[in-house]
Amino acid sequence: MDFFDMYFNKLFLEKHGKKKFDKIVKQINAERREIGENSYIELIFKIAFLDFFMMTEEEVQALIADTMKYQNIDIEKIKKMHKKSIEKIQEYLKNNMEKIRK
Repeated sequence: MDFFDMYFNKLFLEKHGKKKFDKIVKQINAERREIGENSYIELIFKIAFLDFFMMTEEEVQALIADTMKYQNIDIEKIKKMHKKSIEKIQEYLKNNMEKIRK
């Protein structure tokens, strides 16, 4: 399986558990004002992961267009809209990376 075809939301769920995952999904839905469909939730997780690994917005945009149905999305706008959710996802990633290094 190609790295960018992975479901980052499912990877997060498996690694961090349903309680943490549900908390972030609830935050994403609150930020968006409408209930997020699974592919939109996956989009937020994918942006968070790619941003965490220091990809530029242009690189993220290209990968999202290639791997998901979202062709004309504004990554900067989404990152602003879901700032809290993305930061929370990245906080869990950072903490996990620190645990691995120990």
